[in-house]
Amino acid sequence: MRSNVFIGLLTLVIFICFCINSLTAGDSDPKTAAQSSRDLLKQRAGSEESLRKNLMNPLLGSDLLKTLDQSLSGQVQLVCPSSKEFLTVLIKPKGTGDFDADVYWDSDLDGKMDKAAAFYNISGICTNGFITCDPGTWMNCRPQLFIYNEETKQLTTELVGLTDLSGCFCINSSCGSNLVWTNIGYVLKIFGGAVAGAFQQANPRYAVSDARLDGAVIYFYGQKTKDCTIAEGGSGALSPEVYYKSPMSIGNAVESLVISQQSQPDSYYNLIVAANQQTQFVLNSCAVTRNTNELRLGLYDIISPVSGNGGQVRACGEKCIQVVLGWEGDDYWCGCCDIHQLYYDLLIKKPDKIKSARIVYAAWDDWIQFWLNDTLAWNGPYGNWTSPTGGPPGACELSTSWRWELNVDVTPYFNAVAPNSILRTKTKVAVCGCGEGYGLVNVEVQDYCEKQESISDTCSTFEQDPTCVLKDEIIDGVYTVKNGIRTGLRPLPQCRVFCGQQYCPDYWRIERIYTCISQGVDLSKAKQRLATIVPSTQYNESQGQITFNDIRYENNQWKSYPNQIFLVGTETKSDACEQACRVRVAMKDTQVGIAGNVNARQAGQTGQYVYYYRTCEKGVCPVQAGEEMDIPCRCMNDFGAASTLLQTLRLAGQDMICTSGNVKTLPGY
Repeated sequence: MRSNVFIGLLTLVIFICFCINSLTAGDSDPKTAAQSSRDLLKQRAGSEESLRKNLMNPLLGSDLLKTLDQSLSGQVQLVCPSSKEFLTVLIKPKGTGDFDADVYWDSDLDGKMDKAAAFYNISGICTNGFITCDPGTWMNCRPQLFIYNEETKQLTTELVGLTDLSGCFCINSSCGSNLVWTNIGYVLKIFGGAVAGAFQQANPRYAVSDARLDGAVIYFYGQKTKDCTIAEGGSGALSPEVYYKSPMSIGNAVESLVISQQSQPDSYYNLIVAANQQTQFVLNSCAVTRNTNELRLGLYDIISPVSGNGGQVRACGEKCIQVVLGWEGDDYWCGCCDIHQLYYDLLIKKPDKIKSARIVYAAWDDWIQFWLNDTLAWNGPYGNWTSPTGGPPGACELSTSWRWELNVDVTPYFNAVAPNSILRTKTKVAVCGCGEGYGLVNVEVQDYCEKQESISDTCSTFEQDPTCVLKDEIIDGVYTVKNGIRTGLRPLPQCRVFCGQQYCPDYWRIERIYTCISQGVDLSKAKQRLATIVPSTQYNESQGQITFNDIRYENNQWKSYPNQIFLVGTETKSDACEQACRVRVAMKDTQVGIAGNVNARQAGQTGQYVYYYRTCEKGVCPVQAGEEMDIPCRCMNDFGAASTLLQTLRLAGQDMICTSGNVKTLPGY
């Protein structure tokens, strides 16, 4: 079951339990009953442990579900948990702080692990992938996105830009000592969750009903319908998944079930037949619309920096992206005839958008090379200089500064790669003393436009409803179905221009009318009851009460309830707030960004903390082991901090790089 459905049902169960308990409070004072119900709810569902014990486990069928006062109980089961895990993730930490991972899974959900995959040198983890770097460092990093292919049953990764991953942080020795073992449970949950998320995105049948940690292993348990039991008096298939690969056998199973239930007056079949005799038809209109528009791309949507240093990606005109190779400026390189080199990796996301690429300018002292994907793209000013102490004319002892307009064509290196592939750049420089060494590559872009499309469908509900039949269908103004009969007509393709190209899909808009069976709702008794309540209602403001006469239809007859009283405006005021406190736990910042891990960029050992809010119990803050008090019990109001953070995020999302070539100001200034 999908998590949002589960949460919704769980919330409904909590509400029902609360109502049942309130209704059984008898004639006691309503304020006292409400407070008692609140205390019971907090006691039985106020913590993670009590919520799992009293609600989660019963909903999974492992225990009885009880009302808040535990006076009533019953057997329920919303999902069918399996006793055998369908996914196992094992991590193997290494001396460098990185780790390798082995993943095993049950590809056909038959209870047997039949597939496996291994991933190596993991230096950082994210909620949807991971990052590999040189062991123990944050150099030559590669962001990887988990991908599960439902057809081939294979778990792989895709090389992406760092901005395509989320919630990333560093775990190897470049960010701290022994981070994986110190936080083994948290690392397993995040990394294992990223793997499980890839499975669920490909196939919702991989629904996680439980997870268990055991050392450096995390086990994920799914739903296995054959482990469920049919409630007493019910009927159906114990293993409905058998129809997944054999849908034609459903007809025979249904026919057998109908024959067995026809002789039972109270069976589900006869109840449905009886209900069908009192139904009426209703017409429902819906539409399937193709929403297509042009998406404006940014610089990083075409060329995105991945890792390394000594480089930059920026705009250089309306359709120009400039890549800086090496350190731009003077006196970055110092030494005596030493060869310095820097790596700068680029992710070419959309090579089809690149029209041309040229090294237009270079400045250096006294010798420089530009390498693209391990191929020498340009060497200057003379030959391939190798002597550190002397050599032919053009050696570094000349102490000469060069600034040349190169105009070297490097287009094949940029647009001949596969989409979302890495282009590795390397700059080598030799100087005598201190000097500079960089080159500018101007990439001409065809355009910053991309066609984007989505389908809005309000017909799927009626299409999947067996009680609905298609009456009319109009595709782009042409009747294809009229009064339930296909006309044989089809509309001609209608073309529209997006990003300078014609687009001619099968349809733009489909309008449909379904005839559905609907059970009429009888509101006559409700109207008769209102006709008694409304005229008799009186409000006494001084006493804060409403009096009225009521009638209710019970046991096939009307029963009167005169002089009913409803109190309003007499409740006592509640406390100003539920008091809370804030505690903090010291932590090491291991977050990562395009420029590298945050910890390596800090200019000193500043204190880093994770803050948690705790509900106070009778004025006492529940400080746990390893935590320290930050703010004592009181009414918390962090609106100022929250609004400041939201404003910071808003401003950070503005276009500050001037992709149009014109200087822009931030909104509000």
